[in-house]
Amino acid sequence: MNAFPLTSDKVNECIRGFEVLGFPQCLGAMDGSHIEIKPESQNAVDYYNYKGWYSIVLFALVDYRYRFLYINVGYPGRVNDSFIFENSSLKSQLENCIALEDKSRVINGVKITVLILGDSAFRFSTKVMKPYPYDENASIGQKTFKFQYQMTAEQIRRCLATFFSKFSKFLVSPNI
Repeated sequence: MNAFPLTSDKVNECIRGFEVLGFPQCLGAMDGSHIEIKPESQNAVDYYNYKGWYSIVLFALVDYRYRFLYINVGYPGRVNDSFIFENSSLKSQLENCIALEDKSRVINGVKITVLILGDSAFRFSTKVMKPYPYDENASIGQKTFKFQYQMTAEQIRRCLATFFSKFSKFLVSPNI
């Protein structure tokens, strides 16, 4: 599934939606989730994930209303989310999305582009925001940012949890 190319109206809707949730200039949140499989023995090592079982990865970008904007399914479980994003059509589409070009905004004196939220595994870039690392001496501003970030980024986890709860009966360990 792929909602790209994005229209200016869709980008504006997402930005407004995430701003209401407390995080301005956000297009969506991305993450991956593992789907258990039973691989053939010659491929098993590629599908063995860090959690200790065999899987393929469902990687997704969701908007503020838990709607999928992008889905990629099929990378072996051993592959991390950052690698999937860096090699995805999502990344190239974001880099070439005309609807994102003129949406930058100045917030507290800093020019902020439209961003995608990812967890700490992702590479920080002009399009991907990740949380501050843990710091017990963080300022109030950093702590506030991290809280808002975590609450907003939780969208993807809720969306994937809803997806798996509704469709788990269809995800019966396919043979790969």
